[in-house]
Amino acid sequence: MNEYLSIPSAITFAAGASYGMTTVIVGQPLDTIKTRMQSFTSSTTANTMKERTSASMFQTGRNLFQREGIRGLYRGGLPL
Repeated sequence: MNEYLSIPSAITFAAGASYGMTTVIVGQPLDTIKTRMQSFTSSTTANTMKERTSASMFQTGRNLFQREGIRGLYRGGLPL
């Protein structure tokens, strides 16, 4: 009585690939910002006290984007 809908392998593969790409496109900039916030908080080599104690994720992201552009947000996203 169990009737399962058979989904072709190509569609399953395409769905998984698009999910993976979406995860990287959305998640990588957030992970980069989080890492920058953690490193600036404990870093003694940060240029200014403002960078070391960045108040918000948005401020850190804006500073990163202004200094390094869109490529800075995706730094470390590919294993090169």
